Amino acid sequence: MSFQVVRFEDVKPQSWKNGGGVTRELLAWPNPVDWLVRISVADIEKDGPFSAFPGIKRTITVLSGAGIWLDNPFDVELRPKDPPFTFSGDLAPHCELLRGPTRDLNAMFNEKAGVGRMQRWLTGYETKRKWVSFALEETPPALFGVFTLAAATLHVREDEFALPPMSLAWTTAPIPDMQLHASSQAWTFYYTMLR
Repeated sequence: MSFQVVRFEDVKPQSWKNGGGVTRELLAWPNPVDWLVRISVADIEKDGPFSAFPGIKRTITVLSGAGIWLDNPFDVELRPKDPPFTFSGDLAPHCELLRGPTRDLNAMFNEKAGVGRMQRWLTGYETKRKWVSFALEETPPALFGVFTLAAATLHVREDEFALPPMSLAWTTAPIPDMQLHASSQAWTFYYTMLR
């Protein structure tokens, strides 16, 4: 079992065309052009519209800053520690910063080829337990990953993987149940191909 680890600090930021912020693309799988899964961290620096991604399911969660407000058709505020928010990439809502720059984690999944999901993984700090287990659903995913804010340890059977702060670990290998030891928030994502 092996995971590839991508550190946020090792990824070069890419400026948005509208000048509203920058994005660090942590993963575009299986390739950067025709990706089925794209995981990124965005620094939103000013108000403006989201870009449209037809046929893509988007999930975002706020990592730091006060948060954002998305207008029609959602009219929703997203703040740190809120559950991830999922919506159709066909939509391009206007985004307003609540109080200054905000950093968020973004997962995009191509729904034409598969089904993707990103969710919070409650950590030991939040549950008062050292290790927190995670079990996948019945159908093995083609891709699985975890993003963590603080340094963490991922335990898969007899293997342990040290994760630096603000890092993404991912694999396409079949994985069993696993455990995470982390002192801060973490998120899992996975993508299952359509049959």
